[in-house]
Amino acid sequence: MENLDEIFSSTAIQAMMGVPVPMIPISIDPPNHLRFRKVLDPLFAPRVINKMEDGLRAQVRELIAVFADDGECDIVGQLARLYPTQVFLTMFGMPVEHRDMYLG
Repeated sequence: MENLDEIFSSTAIQAMMGVPVPMIPISIDPPNHLRFRKVLDPLFAPRVINKMEDGLRAQVRELIAVFADDGECDIVGQLARLYPTQVFLTMFGMPVEHRDMYLG
């Protein structure tokens, strides 16, 4: 039987796509990805995310409020492009007001 890490290899997929730099940690296969997971896991622990939940929900509500009464929206341009950057800024204690600088 083949090694499942070889069959389901993120590294192999990245190579096939011609991506020159690893997208850490998602393109690193076991067991090497454990080093990165140990660093990142505490940042995404439920106790950490739960503390931010109310603020993150308020942020997404503010974004939705901009187009809620229009009857239509560009979901990518008005929400999906903006919100993830705001989440990361919040997680790292950076001002959400700087969002557009990072999007550029």
